[in-house]
Amino acid sequence: MNPILLFDAESAWTDKDSFDSSLSLLSENIQKQVVAFYHRADKRLALGSQLLQRYFFAQSYNVPWNSIKLIRQDGHKPRIDSQVLKNVDYNVSHHSGIVVLASRADGKRVGVDIVHIAMLDGEEFDWMDAFKQVFTASEYKFIESIPEKRTTRFFQLWSLKESFVKGIGLGLVTDLQAIEFRNICDLEKWDHAPRNYQDVAHVYRNGMRLNWYFRFYHLRPFHLVATAYEYPTPARADGEWITPLEIRYQFERTMKTDRPL
Repeated sequence: MNPILLFDAESAWTDKDSFDSSLSLLSENIQKQVVAFYHRADKRLALGSQLLQRYFFAQSYNVPWNSIKLIRQDGHKPRIDSQVLKNVDYNVSHHSGIVVLASRADGKRVGVDIVHIAMLDGEEFDWMDAFKQVFTASEYKFIESIPEKRTTRFFQLWSLKESFVKGIGLGLVTDLQAIEFRNICDLEKWDHAPRNYQDVAHVYRNGMRLNWYFRFYHLRPFHLVATAYEYPTPARADGEWITPLEIRYQFERTMKTDRPL
């Protein structure tokens, strides 16, 4: 079983030297992609994402670090370029300093999204109006029916939709109103301990229920991870925080191995 892997890109590097040390674990081409981002926070997220993906394949499948070639499928979903690992599916998301990776190895699909539940109320305009093309009438009603839960429910639905379309490999470039979530669970008050929520919603496409299973992982007071799993559903997975030191260990360990892809 592969856990949900988490990386805190906001606090992982204390100075430029430590950042550059981790950056050096990547090829020159990938390094250029990382440093091309203008904002410091975006550079950190980009580096964290690249490192976490490579850590996953090095640690879980003993793939030599320099042999890991990550490519994009149609719909921009990432995968490793390997016939040996063709049944491994994974997805990555990052937001507000945190990178998250979900995976499975049974040939079925998985999608993940992380959101920061920010207070959007009090804006000069009704911010929900901007998302009328995203949510169905039923979903809109779910969000608006309890005013004090409006913001949380909005982000719950947003993360569910994005995790699903990322899981099927479409990204947010499809008709989102054709995808409707029903039977959505409400999150309980966060009590300072990460919490898993199982079977949190059902998804329908053009009125027909699809064989996908959804989970929420309440990570921090305002961070929520949504995972989408194509049936059959894998075993429950808790979050596991990965550090730059652990990443460097896998880099050094697998550089000494010789495993064909």
